[in-house]
Amino acid sequence: LFRSTSMNDSFSPRKDIPGSQQQGLNWNSGVTSDKMEKYEKINKIGEGSYGIVFKCRNKETSQIVAIKKFVESEEDPLIKKIAMREIRMLKQLKHPNLVNLIEVFRRRKRIHLVFEY
Repeated sequence: LFRSTSMNDSFSPRKDIPGSQQQGLNWNSGVTSDKMEKYEKINKIGEGSYGIVFKCRNKETSQIVAIKKFVESEEDPLIKKIAMREIRMLKQLKHPNLVNLIEVFRRRKRIHLVFEY
């Protein structure tokens, strides 16, 4: 998620990420499962303890993105806590050396984070 950076770089707050409402994140407002329909999976690019990352293409804009899908359900309190912390942090930061979060949605009770690629 991070690009190389120097110690003198500063970060700016972000307030423009669809699907992540305020600091508390309201999972029921505007975060719908049909969001994945606009993306075409190209291939799997990584996997970690909490999620799988896929390279995808936005069918409407042809933009290539990376989508992180949390492997556990959002009903798992640990996963929800980790996801909320990551989303809050990414919402706050904007920097040329940081991969930007484009949108957040859930599908089949799994949280998905869409990043620029």
